[in-house]
Amino acid sequence: MRTYWWANPGWVALLLMVPICLSVAAMPKKVYLEFDQVRQFFAGDQLLVALASLLAFAAGCGVVGYVTRGARRQRPSSSPPSRILHSHYRRVMIAIGLVAFAGNIAVVLPILANPALIVDFLSGKAAVFSLIKDQTLQIPGLTSVSNLAALFATLYALKAKIADRPLDRFDHLFAAAVFFAVLLRAVFNSERLAIIEVVLPVGVVWFGTVGTRWRFTISMAPVLGIGGIIALFAVTEYFRSWTVYRFYYDDYTDFILSRIWGYYLTALNNGAGLSQLYAPTFDGTYTMNWFHRFPLFPWVAGRRAVVLGVRVPVRHRRVQQHVRYLRADT
Repeated sequence: MRTYWWANPGWVALLLMVPICLSVAAMPKKVYLEFDQVRQFFAGDQLLVALASLLAFAAGCGVVGYVTRGARRQRPSSSPPSRILHSHYRRVMIAIGLVAFAGNIAVVLPILANPALIVDFLSGKAAVFSLIKDQTLQIPGLTSVSNLAALFATLYALKAKIADRPLDRFDHLFAAAVFFAVLLRAVFNSERLAIIEVVLPVGVVWFGTVGTRWRFTISMAPVLGIGGIIALFAVTEYFRSWTVYRFYYDDYTDFILSRIWGYYLTALNNGAGLSQLYAPTFDGTYTMNWFHRFPLFPWVAGRRAVVLGVRVPVRHRRVQQHVRYLRADT
């Protein structure tokens, strides 16, 4: 399977993340105020640390890529590709797919049981979105299994390449059911990332196997991807918040572009604020919240305070004194 530069995380860090970081740091204060960011943290030392980390990550990816290419050249070309028995592959696909389907559909079961609420949501009523969010089934830790949908999508896309049979009708129908459950969760629980996580694996495999004829066009896929992200955001945000924000923006295009940029700006600024104001815990408090909430891991449970949607230990209650700096309309 052919790979392209945009499938290399090192190039993504250099050509996407570095420009975004520089752009966010260069924004004037009025832009931060537009998104309720009273203080700009992402500047100075925080910016330098971010850039140094991205450059180090890109360099590491380059070294790994160089070593991998050298090993590939030394591998005998006559060796047949390894294949996995179809029955084994299908069992794994079904098992992971069922878990992914259950995890995604469980989130929206209370919504599906109330058709009137769905009709109000599709009609664009302003007060319905928050009501739907409140009714989604959120079982701490257990709903994390919904993320297996990305693994299922990868297995689905790769079956024809590494199993001894191509995709059949059952595979397509089963995948459609799993992807439909993901779509419901993404729409009703406002998780656009869930759609991206299942589309990207399939897209990468498809782009890597269409042949050399479309090589240049596919190498420019990130340009199409940016348009796709904006389109996805525009469709989902219309039902999510336009009914409220239509009174604050002149047109929908201005609202969408400003909203998308606000996600990157607030994410980087909030992360820099947490890094600058609070000492590291080295226990995954900020990056592995699901681990602390998972019911099968009682030894990591403890008293916690909820701030900014992130559970932090009680010893960090002083975070409440700075919450006004970290507010973000995301």
